[in-house]
Amino acid sequence: MTEKPAMTVIFWTSTSGKNPVGDFIEGKSTSIKAKKKIIRMLKLLEKYGTRLLYSGYLEKLKGYDLYELRIKFSGVAYRILCFIKEATCWLLHIFKKKSGHTPQRHIDIALERKRELELSLAVI
Repeated sequence: MTEKPAMTVIFWTSTSGKNPVGDFIEGKSTSIKAKKKIIRMLKLLEKYGTRLLYSGYLEKLKGYDLYELRIKFSGVAYRILCFIKEATCWLLHIFKKKSGHTPQRHIDIALERKRELELSLAVI
């Protein structure tokens, strides 16, 4: 019998149909091995959910209703900013982290997408 996932992982899609996280992962600038590592981490998120908070792979961003999924591959730090509500995680934004902190512009992008998501969920 297959174990039920702890979390449903959803790629956020804009009203125009753009999927920025999926597009980044599938993009030409992301190596095949990096893609595999990112997908493996997303499967772990799906399997373990917020239990990844204790592993160091998932961290709540202080002062925001956002989480940061941390993925490191070949010296490159990839970050996926996401919104978690109940047992669902929406992947809002992805970037290569180049400094010790998460740049505000990336947080702002994720927050704007979260607002759009919340508006669309309120309609449902």
